[in-house]
Amino acid sequence: MATRLGPISSFPATQGKVYPDVLKTTSNDFWIEGLGVMASLDADAELQYIWHVPEGTLPVGTCKLEVIMFSYDGDGDAAFNPKWKSVAFDENMDLAAGSLNAEGESTISWTFGANAHEMRRATINLDADTVVADEFIQMRLALISANWTLNTRSIVLPSIIWE
Repeated sequence: MATRLGPISSFPATQGKVYPDVLKTTSNDFWIEGLGVMASLDADAELQYIWHVPEGTLPVGTCKLEVIMFSYDGDGDAAFNPKWKSVAFDENMDLAAGSLNAEGESTISWTFGANAHEMRRATINLDADTVVADEFIQMRLALISANWTLNTRSIVLPSIIWE
């Protein structure tokens, strides 16, 4: 069974393209809250997250980013690239103090009619930097408009997992 961490901080770093949002299921009986992305993203955007890694020994397994997304009955792809670094307590978190390391582009796909109101996911190994116990993972999830064809709003729900 995987160990899972939710972010301790999240922020829509590109105003107007990403924002706090709530989407509901078709029957309006369930709401999903998170950072939202506009339909048919027309320019690159970034979502910013921070996780606190547990103290002591790291959980068993490979550290990964699990990006879960929810969308209406849309069609197309959501393309993104996680960029991150590990930051210690008392270390400068200003990005000018050190750049973020990119993992490479990943995609989550929907097909109209087949994936209506579904949670979809992608899992990416976090190996562009070293995850350290009792430090922070500082991440910007870059949303890539050139490969973003999803034509409905979506919610992004990331976790750090070890499996």
